[in-house]
Amino acid sequence: MWDEDLYLHVSPLVYTLCVEYAKTKSIPEYFKGFSREDIAAAFQRRLEDVIGSIVGRAVQKTGMSNVVLSGGVAANVRMNQRILETPGVKKLFIHPGMSDCGTAL
Repeated sequence: MWDEDLYLHVSPLVYTLCVEYAKTKSIPEYFKGFSREDIAAAFQRRLEDVIGSIVGRAVQKTGMSNVVLSGGVAANVRMNQRILETPGVKKLFIHPGMSDCGTAL
């Protein structure tokens, strides 16, 4: 996962990871040698870095200091803490509908 300007890009390997793990209940070969905990921690860290970067640039570009998030990933408490620590962010509102139902609002 990486960002360019305000756009988020996700590697197709993320999707193959989900499909392969769902089928086999084992870690794909390209992650052999790493524990589930290490993989989860790496994904968490990357999520925080990328979303923090996007939010930081959005705040810079718009000059707005209040951030509103919705959708399932908005339930990630550590990511939200990182967003609150982003320079320029004063307030963060998380829509209480944690599925994508909050997106339309």
